[in-house]
Amino acid sequence: TLLFTAEIALRELCDVGKTPFGKRDVFVTGEGKITSERVKASVLPGSLDFQLKRDNGVIEIEDILVLQTTDGQFIYSRSPGVGVDENDVRVVMDFEAPNAGGHAWLNSGSYVARRTLDLEKKMLTLKVYDVSGVEVSDDAVTIEKPKDQPAQSWDYRTKGASEKRG
Repeated sequence: TLLFTAEIALRELCDVGKTPFGKRDVFVTGEGKITSERVKASVLPGSLDFQLKRDNGVIEIEDILVLQTTDGQFIYSRSPGVGVDENDVRVVMDFEAPNAGGHAWLNSGSYVARRTLDLEKKMLTLKVYDVSGVEVSDDAVTIEKPKDQPAQSWDYRTKGASEKRG
């Protein structure tokens, strides 16, 4: 179920260049608008989108976003993503909301997003879905890191024993 759409202006595009892991870009955001019935918030300026393009075309991203709700509370999101190319990046959304706030329900559940980046319009879009009740099938997208590139020292997380690929 579509939870919300975030349209986030890009304020600064930082081309870090070729690194030992691939081509690195950092996008610093301007303000972002969230369209949703359930999530009443906006994305604060200064949020970050880190993009790594591997030599084989695979995209790895990490988004660090701060949302501000209409009642003045803050929601933190740090989320990894991966895609077969720049046009199909899938993100596992992780939210940290105040326990006492109206958005505390974001602290539980399972959320994913599709990320699109329009450099010409300087716009990053996240379509965030609640997949808490979705059964995972075995027809997963397979993405491989190039064998000749070193592992990054901060690998995000590893799959838990009860998790399925999907």
